[in-house]
Amino acid sequence: YSLYKIRKLSYNIITEEHKYNRFLVSSAYTLCFVCVFRGDIMIKNLAGDFETVEYDEQKYSMLYDNVETEAYPVHWHNAVEIIMPLKNDYTVNVGGVDYNIHENDVLVIPPGELHSMPAIPGRRLIFQFDNRFLGDVSVLEPIMRGLNTPVLINSELNKELHIVAKKVMTEIHSLYRIKHEITDIKIYIHLIKLFMAMKEFRLEQHKILLHCDDATISEYTEK
Repeated sequence: YSLYKIRKLSYNIITEEHKYNRFLVSSAYTLCFVCVFRGDIMIKNLAGDFETVEYDEQKYSMLYDNVETEAYPVHWHNAVEIIMPLKNDYTVNVGGVDYNIHENDVLVIPPGELHSMPAIPGRRLIFQFDNRFLGDVSVLEPIMRGLNTPVLINSELNKELHIVAKKVMTEIHSLYRIKHEITDIKIYIHLIKLFMAMKEFRLEQHKILLHCDDATISEYTEK
């Protein structure tokens, strides 16, 4: 096994154990249905702090155009979550750290991360997708390795990456309501573009930090 596959296998084992333990702890809870807005349900079912993400029929992603001033309790799920405020700033607490997201900035939350949102007025896009389809494709392993920590993408981090992230979220927003058999494929193509840009940014940061060339960085990232 490659190091990535070993990490992935370990993550799956830990996630299943984590999920089971949280289910035992939350057995006294009833299934909660909260956060209804614009005809959608933000958190469809929450047992304790574990959210089961239910995607739309024949879709592998879920997009919420959220305008509710509603607090969302601490929860986690197996989906990757991407948030971009459209009107007013937004705050998300991930693993005990507050991420203050300005308009058109983008926060990427990896699967398995405990996170919550306070009640803040405004409008924001909240996008969740099933990352198994990308994680199970070996050729995409280099870009999927990076989805292990939250990333706040803004102009201070990197202007080019910020432009890519904004464009990807805008394109996904436009595509999501189109009922066509290839819509999800187009959405995943945009996601791959974003994750490629994130990977390239990290490689450039490593080059600067380690004072080395592309060949050395490639060897380093494969270990």
